[in-house]
Amino acid sequence: ALLGPLVTAGYRRDIGDKLNELPQHVVSTVKEGLAHAQAIAPAAGSKAELVLRTAQQSFVTGWQQAMWIGTAIMVFLLIYTLAKGPQQGTKQTDRHVVTPPNEASISDNATY
Repeated sequence: ALLGPLVTAGYRRDIGDKLNELPQHVVSTVKEGLAHAQAIAPAAGSKAELVLRTAQQSFVTGWQQAMWIGTAIMVFLLIYTLAKGPQQGTKQTDRHVVTPPNEASISDNATY
C-alpha cells in the first residue's frame, strides 16, 4: 500500500517536462499515468511513439525508486529487529510441565 503512491510520484516526477512539445491536454493526460498515456497516444499523431516510450520509461523509473525505498525500509527493519530482538541472557520464565501421575499412585488412591 505504501509503494503504489511512490510509483505514481516517481512517474510524475520523471515525466516532468519531457513532453513539452506536445499539446497541453495530451501532456496533462500522460502525467496521470501509464494507462492514460497509452489511451491518449494516438491523439499525439506522429509523436505517439515518443509518448509511449517516455511514459514507459518514466513508469519504470518510478517503480525502481519505489523498490529502492521499499528495500531501504526492509533493511532498516531487519537491523532494528536484530538490534532490539530477543537478547541473550534474558531470564526465561518458569515453564509449567504437566507430568502424568505414575501408575502406583493411581492404584494406591483408587477406591473400588
